[in-house]
Amino acid sequence: MKRRRFLQSAAGLAAWSVAGRAAASDGGVVRGRVTGAGKPLAGVRVSDGCRVVRTDAEGAYELALGPDSAGFVFVSCPPGYWTERFYHAIAGLTEPQRLDFPLTAVDQPPDFDIAVIADVHIEKREHAIPRFQATIAEINALAPALVWDLGDMSVYPDAGPVYTDCTRALAMPLRACPGNHDVGLYDADPRALFSGFFGPTYYSFDWGGVHCVTLDGNTVVEREGKNTVDACINGSQLRWLEADLAATPPETPVLCAIHIPIVSTYIERRGGGSFPETFPIAPQFSAARAAVLLEILRAHNVPLVVQGHAHENERATVKGIEFVSTISVCGSWWRAKEGIERGVDNVPRGYRVIEVRGGRIRHRYVSSAESKTTHQGEFEGLEAKVPRAAATPFLFNGYDAPNHAAAAFQIDGGAWQPMAAFTGKGGYVTMQMPHHFEAVTDTTGLATGPHTITARVTWPDAGPVEESAAFAVV
Repeated sequence: MKRRRFLQSAAGLAAWSVAGRAAASDGGVVRGRVTGAGKPLAGVRVSDGCRVVRTDAEGAYELALGPDSAGFVFVSCPPGYWTERFYHAIAGLTEPQRLDFPLTAVDQPPDFDIAVIADVHIEKREHAIPRFQATIAEINALAPALVWDLGDMSVYPDAGPVYTDCTRALAMPLRACPGNHDVGLYDADPRALFSGFFGPTYYSFDWGGVHCVTLDGNTVVEREGKNTVDACINGSQLRWLEADLAATPPETPVLCAIHIPIVSTYIERRGGGSFPETFPIAPQFSAARAAVLLEILRAHNVPLVVQGHAHENERATVKGIEFVSTISVCGSWWRAKEGIERGVDNVPRGYRVIEVRGGRIRHRYVSSAESKTTHQGEFEGLEAKVPRAAATPFLFNGYDAPNHAAAAFQIDGGAWQPMAAFTGKGGYVTMQMPHHFEAVTDTTGLATGPHTITARVTWPDAGPVEESAAFAVV
């Protein structure tokens, strides 16, 4: 489907505002109809960000507002239908209200792809714009059904128009999730500017037999005299999520997207504990904070949650759900400027493709544009010649290996020997990185000159990843 995006400036859109919240707190009822190709659609979810109702046989709904309404009335596009304008702002509504949602019928085959991008940081304009445009052209060539942005476009303070100028080139629909750099820390309404471009900060939609849920995990808090973003989902959003998933048939797979990861070892690997006691940067969800959310997700058919924020690939499975932090489009904030741009885990910048085939969901990391590679991993530090030693280290970066993967190595086609998870520190932010493995082996018996080392990384339900590299012994 060719993208027909509804774009207005924040000033021109009646976005979620403090005034809008006040109006909602007075209560009131909105009514309307949901139609598809001009005909009424029954059973479609309509929400105010807390309560969820469904349309009747005539496509009609009635929705009560309250102090916990989240600023918009929005529709969850059902299978086979779509609209770019899936929301109406609550601000300025006066009774009697009628909010209709005319949807367009679109072809949604059961087999399709979703391109997941994260952390574009378009505010680094000089280097960000042409490289992001190259990534967009690459995504267009792949022709996924839609693009899902996990946040940190850097809407604040002033990069929103630049981002939307770039994404007009997308040949498919875009849905956006707010990141911590898309939140106004000192604004009366921290989400006003994001909402001016993209509407609700959390919502759901269906595509091709899959239910997709965007979550907003950004909460502005004051800490040590400064405002920052804490990773938390409030009660209204949790109630909405429970109601939304309860209205989803149990056989329907559910994909979730969020910016700050719910599950990750990032904090521990970077040397910190729980925030704020020992870790002085933007926090991620702790196990305690995520407990309620995890229980909601595990009660439904949620195989995958995609996450941004960390500028790295990390894959962890908890309670039967795979939580995937995906590499940033900007790598390490466009730090390289020229040549290959890498994330904080030394993985070439890129994005992720979710593949839906016959109801089964898989995903893969894709390196992008000037950082494109055909490899699935690489040995690091082999540029220098290797001296003979009884304990010579070899370090392998398995770009997208999950946390539970196992690795082995061989030299010159010899016997396979195990590799251990690398616990040292490295990379741009000098931390323990995921998907790195180390072999410490005796090279005193190797002849002077060239040799080949091969790594094999395996995990359940995936074929082995094998990559080789040449090295020289002196």
